[in-house]
Order: sequence, then C-alpha cells, then structure tokens
Amino acid sequence: MRYLSVLLMWISVMGWTTTVLAQQKEFYIATVHLDGKTSTKGDASHPPEAFPAQSLPSGGGIVMRQPDAEGTWQIRAFVFQPAQLTVYQGDQVTLHFLGVQGPSHTITVEGQADKFVLRRGERHSVSFVADKVGLIRYLALDRQPTMQGQVVVLPRP
Repeated sequence: MRYLSVLLMWISVMGWTTTVLAQQKEFYIATVHLDGKTSTKGDASHPPEAFPAQSLPSGGGIVMRQPDAEGTWQIRAFVFQPAQLTVYQGDQVTLHFLGVQGPSHTITVEGQADKFVLRRGERHSVSFVADKVGLIRYLALDRQPTMQGQVVVLPRP
C-alpha cells in the first residue's frame, strides 16, 4: 500500500495525473430523420390540419411536402442521435457515425478531420483527444439547421 501511495505522489508531481485518469470513450451516432404526416382533410383518428403558411429555414435539414390530391402533407427533420455527448478533458474520444436514414450526409467535426460523406449503411470514425474544456460541434453541412450535435468537454474533477 505504501508503494502505491509513493507511485501516485510521483505521478502527480510529474504532471501525469490527467494521462493516468483519462479514459477511452466511444460513441455511436446515428443519422436519423423524424417524420410527421397528416392531412388537410383529417380522418377517423385525427382532425384536419391546415398546411402551414410560414416558410421553414433553408439548408436541407427540414423538408416539407405540399398536400397531395387527397390532402396528405408531410414534414421531415434530419437529426443526429444522440446530439449531445459528455467527456472529460484528456479523454481519448472516438465518434462512430452511422448512416441509418437519408441517402447521404456531408459531416464535419470542428477542429478535427476534414469533412466526409456518409452514406446509408456506412460507418465513419473520427478520433481525437478532448484536450480543451468547451464544446466540439459535429454537423451535417447539407442538413442545416437541424442536424447538429456537440461533445461537451468538462474539466477533469
């Protein structure tokens, strides 16, 4: 036990504490879309819903289709799941992006790798050390403003 105390004190003096305490963190992030479908005419389960007059933000993250001949209209929003991850400063982080829904997404992780195209059924991994406290955003450049996420880097306790 005495040797362990001496070793931990020596590691602390050498400034290696965060290296020893850092952990490997792996996350799987899926590309998904949320769909809403309704009708201007309604049915036995739902009342009629008017098609919105207000326009939505551009950027490819939200898609809305006009009512068809039967009055059916729909809206789709692309998102990452999960959209927020938490790690500690010094952790080795690997983000595994999984193409689940949507034919393709052009993704970037701020301050890390170059952008990449992720297609349905593919996986692309980005690894880094979370060396600074703060936020590291990941986003699909062609699905804004909704397809965004962040890695929250907290100070090591």
